[in-house]
Amino acid sequence: MQQKFVQHPDDALMNVTETPSLHLLNGTDDIWAQDFIEPGFASMPGSEGPISLRVLVQSAQSIRVSGRQVFESLRGDRVGGHQPSLGSGFGHEEINSGGNIEIIPPMDDGCCGYPSSIKFIKKAQDSGHGSTLATSYPNLRQPEGFSFCDSRLENLTIDALLSDDDFLQTQKYVQKYIDHNLELLLEELPLPHNEVLRIPALFKNFTYPWPSNLDGLPPRLHRAAPGQSQLIAFLPAAINGVVIGSDYLTAKRWGPIVDDHDILEQAVRDVYGQTGIKVHFVDDFMSHHVNGGEVHCGTNTLKDTRVEWWS
Repeated sequence: MQQKFVQHPDDALMNVTETPSLHLLNGTDDIWAQDFIEPGFASMPGSEGPISLRVLVQSAQSIRVSGRQVFESLRGDRVGGHQPSLGSGFGHEEINSGGNIEIIPPMDDGCCGYPSSIKFIKKAQDSGHGSTLATSYPNLRQPEGFSFCDSRLENLTIDALLSDDDFLQTQKYVQKYIDHNLELLLEELPLPHNEVLRIPALFKNFTYPWPSNLDGLPPRLHRAAPGQSQLIAFLPAAINGVVIGSDYLTAKRWGPIVDDHDILEQAVRDVYGQTGIKVHFVDDFMSHHVNGGEVHCGTNTLKDTRVEWWS
């Protein structure tokens, strides 16, 4: 399944505008590349352009063997590695996964400068995987060139789902939290509501103790807080993808087929098309979706260090 997943993004990359190279992280059988490494870089102005150093941050999970690839095979010329402090010492906890850290372009709010771009991260410690709720994308039709996405929206028929009251209540439940998290983000980011793209998504109730998992971490329980529910994507989530310039790689939706077209895939194309972004769908259903993740969770990207973000 993993080999099939790797082949699909590789094929999709042949059709993107800015074709990047694909590097396989084969050091372990951990399939969650987004979680055990967080790539970043430090740069400053130089006489002949930016002077930069890549820094690969290993997740704060000392017993997660896959993260050791930062030092065993990836660190090298102009590429550094960093292992953050474990803090409480519970290095296996999912809250310490790299997928809970999201990078956005530097933004000046006209008041406090660039710190406004990162302040909201400190307020999201209890939200779970941030990358599964929202993602940033380049707005090719706006001078700022940056906006934000929000995910709103088995052989079953559309009518059957629409008549399932439990299913409908689940959508209302999750929408309440999506709206709340979106408001938190927009409190910290100088973006108007009309810069937010709303991506159609469906969820299902997934509330039960998890005895074990397949993310490279020891078995542990994930119990829901009293009065709350645990949710998971009902169909592969299009919000959980990878932005490459003017192209977007995301999970194949496997949604309802109407007139020979997947109406959810078309809806995603239409929304991203508003900003000039072309969408490419990758089949991750068996490799990642059934295990609780999507394309973004199983991949990672290196940012362009030549960007003069200070100008």
